[in-house]
Amino acid sequence: MPILLPRLDDRRFDDLVRDGIAHAKEACPGWSDYTAGDPGVTLIEVFAFITDALLYRLNRVPPKLQLALLNLVGVDLQPPSAASVDLVFRRADGADPKQALTVAAGSTVATSDGSAEFVLPVAVTVAADATQTTGRALHCQVVEGEKLGESTGIPGQSFVVQRPPVIAPSKDGLDFMLGVQADEQGAGRTVWEIDGISYELWTETSHFAD
Repeated sequence: MPILLPRLDDRRFDDLVRDGIAHAKEACPGWSDYTAGDPGVTLIEVFAFITDALLYRLNRVPPKLQLALLNLVGVDLQPPSAASVDLVFRRADGADPKQALTVAAGSTVATSDGSAEFVLPVAVTVAADATQTTGRALHCQVVEGEKLGESTGIPGQSFVVQRPPVIAPSKDGLDFMLGVQADEQGAGRTVWEIDGISYELWTETSHFAD
């Protein structure tokens, strides 16, 4: 099966002529003859032909070049953001109103049809004498302690997460963290321990100058 090429602009010659005539009707209300032999329509068709040729070449620009051109005009590729929803937690009928109820961080809540799951990044508590509270949940999965691989020291080495994509920082404690196995806990270093193994957390930088 041939690889389908991306279409950045799917307009064709007829679409461009139609859009050009529609624009002419708005910009030049005194122009009333839009038959094929009218000189103005001929000019619209000429520009539509040239534009159609340009779009043909544009639709064959590879994704790598698309990103390079966007970088030239100052457009940066941003990571995907998780959808969020405000959930209302109510105290069940007959529950002790004097007792505070807590929903732990990392708890998941699914829609009634099971088509989507949301996770609580922080714990939510229904205070004593309160009937309900509201908590913010994110449409994502929490992955803790996933092993990406072992470095070989070869320049340009890359690793792939098992459940992409990594979402943009949520500022709720679920931000992406990368660590390398540390033999010992050194002073001044941020270390995270998982399954008895210590990992030194790295800080992301935009370039090696940092």
